[in-house]
Amino acid sequence: MRPPRSFVATGLAALALIASCGRTALDGADYGSTPDAEASAPACDPSAPFVSIEPVPGVIDAPGYDSDIRLTPNELTAYFVSDRARDSGVYGGEVFVARRASVDQPFANATLVPGLANPNSTAEDPNVTADELNVVFTGSCFGVFDDPVLCGARRSSTAANFGAPFVINAGESSKPIYGGEPYLSHDGTVLYFDGRAFAGHGDGIGRAARAATTDDFGPIDYVGVDGADGGIFDLNPVVTDDELVLYFSRYLPPSFNAGAIWFATRANTSVPFANAHPVAELASPLDAYPNWISPDGCRLYFTREVATADGGSQPDIFVASK
Repeated sequence: MRPPRSFVATGLAALALIASCGRTALDGADYGSTPDAEASAPACDPSAPFVSIEPVPGVIDAPGYDSDIRLTPNELTAYFVSDRARDSGVYGGEVFVARRASVDQPFANATLVPGLANPNSTAEDPNVTADELNVVFTGSCFGVFDDPVLCGARRSSTAANFGAPFVINAGESSKPIYGGEPYLSHDGTVLYFDGRAFAGHGDGIGRAARAATTDDFGPIDYVGVDGADGGIFDLNPVVTDDELVLYFSRYLPPSFNAGAIWFATRANTSVPFANAHPVAELASPLDAYPNWISPDGCRLYFTREVATADGGSQPDIFVASK
């Protein structure tokens, strides 16, 4: 599995935060709007183990890699990263969107979402709001070769292209977040992400609430996970709607090789997550990290490295169901 982008960009260094030149806002945006289509999601016991794991049908049916899937709350629209448009001249992956009629149907006709990646960068971890008019992603918002930060873009309708990406600010001093793997809550109000500005921690997961109806988030809070100190890197946060269950990937010293998908729980949002351990059903094969969980907690979408016919490997997208 390719290491997460923020891990590559910053290694073991502390997260640097720099002052932004201004504030970009989406005044009046309705982040909690309800899509017209209704999902036919089955009920489950969220505390039960996952009982089925399969590739996401209709998403990984093209050559090349697919990864970093995020869905709309009804699970009928998927945004994900792919290199299937290699001839477009973009440096790496681009964001695609695919739709389906119901949760038990395959996605169809994945199409490129233009404008989020420039020719020398990638746009990754695309989180859209329920109305699909606003997106938060990992990218290069400052220029062609900038380190990845959390970026945003907006559009007037789903038929329009997203406008020029801009920096998502977070924190009381309105500074951009370097690194990333952002995970936006289903109602669009809370952002989890990889954070490296937390003193005393080898790495950590940050949380910030949306500031009113703008694109800014803040202040940033450290989200503790037991056993996260001592040089351990916890990345790729995915959180349930009640914020009591956290799925993530853990990189352990000395090798820092990727492993199974982990999860941790807590009794309430004022205490750190505890009881961190790998998800047993997803422990083999390794090289996987979580991407998105359904609002009912029944389905976890994730990226896993798979073998290719030429003896190599590439990431593809899977779903584990309860």
